Amino acid sequence: MNSEARIQRRVWFRQDVGLTASVRQRNDLLVHTFVTDHPALILLRRGRKTIKINGKKISLLPGDAVAIAPSTTCDVQNETERGEFESSWIVCANPILSKVEKAFPDHQKLKHIAALKNLGDEFVQSFERVMHTIVLPDRIPDVVAEHRMQELLAWLAYTGVIFGVETASDLQRKVRLMIGAAPENMWTSRDLAQSLAMSEAT
Repeated sequence: MNSEARIQRRVWFRQDVGLTASVRQRNDLLVHTFVTDHPALILLRRGRKTIKINGKKISLLPGDAVAIAPSTTCDVQNETERGEFESSWIVCANPILSKVEKAFPDHQKLKHIAALKNLGDEFVQSFERVMHTIVLPDRIPDVVAEHRMQELLAWLAYTGVIFGVETASDLQRKVRLMIGAAPENMWTSRDLAQSLAMSEAT
């Protein structure tokens, strides 16, 4: 069985609320470089996750989480426990990020990564409520969905930081988003240049 067959990914999206994803794997994932284009919260459910950035090492155990600012580049290693690794992701929509930013004007905006440890079952339950909100949109009205996402982001504010609202993308980020949105396309430099309204030489 190859490594791809041992890794399962599922992604759900809800307009104006956010995105959630589940990652499961049955083999250890060696260190690889990871770049995120959106502010994300990752909750570790099974196994162990190690993140290295700027000489700093963060180790996560089940129940721990990490907040990652957009455009952050880091090295990641996932290790299974009894043959299982599982993590859950949440990415928040910009309109909700903006409201939270206004609600906590004195909080610092996260620049890279913040580990969220020992926050207890209430934090995990808040995380899971947001996941349910996105996975089961027909059961949860928009006003409740937004409130649940704001509650989860308030846990991040409790640690002293918040996510900043995403601003205009730099060139590399635009290219990554474009290719990621349509990976089935055979992108050439000319295609990218035309889509970005710039010369091919740029």
